[in-house]
Amino acid sequence: TREGELAARGMRVRLDAASGKGAYQGEITGGTIDPAKDWLPEIRVEKVRGSFRNGSAFITAAKLKAYAAGRINGYGEWNSDTGTYALEGEIDGVKCDEILNESWAKRLTGDISSTFSVNNISGKMVMDGDLVIRNGTLTSLPMLDALAAYADTRRIRVLPLSEARTKWRYSEDGFLFTAFVMASEGLIRMEGNFSNKGRKIDGR
Repeated sequence: TREGELAARGMRVRLDAASGKGAYQGEITGGTIDPAKDWLPEIRVEKVRGSFRNGSAFITAAKLKAYAAGRINGYGEWNSDTGTYALEGEIDGVKCDEILNESWAKRLTGDISSTFSVNNISGKMVMDGDLVIRNGTLTSLPMLDALAAYADTRRIRVLPLSEARTKWRYSEDGFLFTAFVMASEGLIRMEGNFSNKGRKIDGR
């Protein structure tokens, strides 16, 4: 693709002629998709249904898996003439430690779900969505340890999260997080917007 290599292996594809010249409907089962990006996981295909007509492929329903127990449902389309595509869907069943680096995986636990939208209509790939963490816990943060020592309490060393959500967007400029909220009821609440490009974080 324009964004780099993408590898698909071990798929079983069935195509049936549909009404109209050069039109087909089909189904893909099994196999894997490797996005070849270090922050995206290998995707395991359960079933993808769709059709091809007038140079465009339409995915009407896709059931995929990622990480240990992550489930992805989506749909979208791709135009072979222009190379443009647009996909939408949702992912759930993902653990925080599966997507965070080793340091943060020890500090933030919980179950992640997110909507997503991916397209390259502008000529460059853009992804965005709404992410929520459920059953979350925040711990082992130096800032929390310092506050706990100052307040002479252990209550804020380990914070059960009553709310954790954000809107996210990914482009060649990196990640942008808006409407970010992380709170432990009655103890602490953080709100703001920030960007993350490479190892640089900037925001409020």
